[in-house]
Amino acid sequence: EILEGLKGPMIVNYDNDLLHEWINQNEYNPIITFGIHERSDYQACNISYDLDGTTYKVNNKKVFVPVIGDAFIYNSLVAFIIGDLYQVDYEKICEVLKNLKREPHRMEFITQNDYTIIDDTYNASYDSVVYSLDVLSRLKGRKIAVLGDILELGEFSEDIHRKIGKYLAGKPIDYLVTVGSMSCYIEDEAIKNGFSLQHTRHFEQNEEAINYLDELIEAGDIVLVKASHGLFFIQIVEGLLHENK
Repeated sequence: EILEGLKGPMIVNYDNDLLHEWINQNEYNPIITFGIHERSDYQACNISYDLDGTTYKVNNKKVFVPVIGDAFIYNSLVAFIIGDLYQVDYEKICEVLKNLKREPHRMEFITQNDYTIIDDTYNASYDSVVYSLDVLSRLKGRKIAVLGDILELGEFSEDIHRKIGKYLAGKPIDYLVTVGSMSCYIEDEAIKNGFSLQHTRHFEQNEEAINYLDELIEAGDIVLVKASHGLFFIQIVEGLLHENK
């Protein structure tokens, strides 16, 4: 339906399986593709991450965005393409992307006392938890994942929390701390899939997790804090910042 009224170019994420298949089976002109993994008209390569953000190259031009992860690469590629279509200078495009403001509590990096908290407490879904774990696993330092319940999953809740535990077990993450009634399934499944029993703890209350983390965290650590908004995980972030002033 969008295409019925579209007269200009269509910009498509070529890494998306469904869109990739659609492009190969349908005719539309012009189509501009972008991606990371699939060969595209605008493809991000030479990707590197640090605590300041993400750097990559697209069509031999260097781009920096002050956020970390593939999702933001995709978003910035679209912005880059539109700027290019409207013949905006490369330097101007890069200046705007470089000065993007991070939204509070959404993959917000807070560095204090030589360790870093990733505050992603605004909300949570299966996909966003997986994404945040991918970001955590790419950073240097001892990695601690503090995960809480994903709410409003109904009959799928246990299964989805177990899927997260299994996924986490395959990542280079050093410690897992879970809080809530359903996140125990994350811990259980992570242990079943090889995660160290000695490096996991489950709590029912945020305050208990804060006390444990205060003893666990060392200089150089990266601590991801993520759960659905109803778990009030901002209390954990604020508790850690207060405890370590």
